[in-house]
Parts: sequence; C-alpha cells; structure tokens
Amino acid sequence: MASRTRPVALFMLALVPFWPAIVPRARPVEHRPAPAVSGEVGRLCTPVLGNKLFRREAARCLMAGQGMWIYEFNRVEGGDPEAIVTRMRRMGISYILIRAGSSRMGFYAQRDLDRILPVAHKHGLKVLVWDFPYFYNPVEDAKRATRELNYTTPTGHRPDGLVPDIEEPAQGVHLSARAVDVYGRELRRRLGPNAIVIATTPRPTPPRVANYPYREVARHFDAIAPMVYWGDEDPEGAVTRAIVRLQPYGLPVIPVGQSYDMRPEGGPGHPSAGATRKFMARAYALGAPGVSFWSWQHAKSHNWFAIRNFSRAHP
Repeated sequence: MASRTRPVALFMLALVPFWPAIVPRARPVEHRPAPAVSGEVGRLCTPVLGNKLFRREAARCLMAGQGMWIYEFNRVEGGDPEAIVTRMRRMGISYILIRAGSSRMGFYAQRDLDRILPVAHKHGLKVLVWDFPYFYNPVEDAKRATRELNYTTPTGHRPDGLVPDIEEPAQGVHLSARAVDVYGRELRRRLGPNAIVIATTPRPTPPRVANYPYREVARHFDAIAPMVYWGDEDPEGAVTRAIVRLQPYGLPVIPVGQSYDMRPEGGPGHPSAGATRKFMARAYALGAPGVSFWSWQHAKSHNWFAIRNFSRAHP
C-alpha cells in the first residue's frame, strides 16, 4: 500500500505552490462604537467595500441601540453639550440626531456641531445630522446634505451619519418619485460609494405604501427609519406592521418611536412607560438593530426612564 500511495502524495505536494491561498472572510464593519482619536466614532461603521450589501450592514451598526432626535438644540439641556452627553450616558442613549438644516433655512447647525461633537466622541457616542429637504430643487438639497455630513469642526470632528427626513406634501414638500430619485442619485455621486445614508419616512400605512415613493427611497438609501407614532393604537401592532410592510425592500428598518404629546394633532398625550417598553421590545424582536424617539425636548421623565430601564435590562 505504501508504494502505491507515495506517487500520489508526491504529486499533491508538488501542487502546493500553485494551490490558491485561503483568504479569511472580510469583516464588513466594526459593530462596537468606541472612542476614536480621529473624532469619527460612528464612521468606524464605514464598510470596507462600497457596495449596497456592505452599506446595509454598516447602517445597522451606525444606528444600533437607542437614539434621540433633537429639533432645537438650545432647548435640550439648555444647549449644554456636557449635560447632553451626561444624560445620554445615564439613560442608555447611543446616538443623537441633530437637525442641521433644511431647504428653507440652509445649513445652520455648525456652531451646535462644533460644541457637541468633541464631547460626544470623547465618550464613544454618535452624533448624526438630519436634514429636511423640501425638494424645490433636489440637486441643491443634496449639495446641502453633503456639506452637513462632511462638515469638520475646528477640532477635527465630523458627524457620524446623515439621515434626511423625507416628508409628504402635507408638510409642504414637493414630493415625487422623480424628486427622490434625483436627490438620491446626487447624494450618492457627491458622497461616494462608502457613505451610509439612512432615510426617515412616514409610517407605511396601506395608502402610503401605494402612493409614497418607498421604492425610490430603497434604491438609493441604505436603511429606512419609519416614523411609527402609534397614537391610540397598540405600539406592538403599529411597529410590527411598519416593519413587515417595509421588509420587501430589503433594507434594515430602524423605527422611530413616539415620545411626544399628540393632543395638538388630535391624538392622545404622551405615551406611557409601558407603551414605550412594548414598542422597543417588539422592534428588537423583529430584528431592528436599534430604535430612536421623537424627540428629546418633548419626552417626559417616564419615557426617559422606560428607555433607561430597558437599556439596562437588554444591554
């Protein structure tokens, strides 16, 4: 037997120099935000390859955990960045989304970003910018959003992500499939293949699924953050329906929950702590990498403590 197998063994050994190298599978993203000397905490989520598959995973990384939206910076903890970051750490908030501009007001948040970014990044917390495009001119909207994401503070810090808020005509927006398509294409052209861009959209009710340009959003963005403001509905059912209706588009769904008083809109007041917990638990159970809440300045103490307690129970 030995004499018969030796030629085969020698032949196999002769092939070793020509055998293809075993290359370990590339790790697409770093899933644990950590303090970064470069001041780009959330950009640790940047994909190693600029394709849609890797950007989707990077979007999950970027908006993992609990987030809070900030509309008027000076009305949040008095505009004190140290107080904002202290509350984020105490309440289990991983990231904040700061309004940076709109078609009507331009890019106006430079001073706020100069103050909050270094403090947040020092503690490994993410700061994303959000913008309100009215689509009077989608190309100009994309230019402004690009400036917001690429803004660099005097100390070398940059926002960690961009989340345009793509609203409906009822909000004064010149919404159309073509406007979203032009906007998305221009954003990608200007930002490059590795940038992660997440779209905030209205909650996908059946009429909206039929009429809102979710398809165009999915074509150009890397994740969808639907505004799931449940009002009188059961929060579990509301977030379940939102996620299920958006799943066919193949993007991560990162729901935005209700943390404000709906009575001016004809709805109920602030959601209860129990409703906040149910919303979070169901979103995570359905595979959401994170959730966020509208908004910091409107949330009551029981909403905050529900988020904090959930974060401690589900680290």
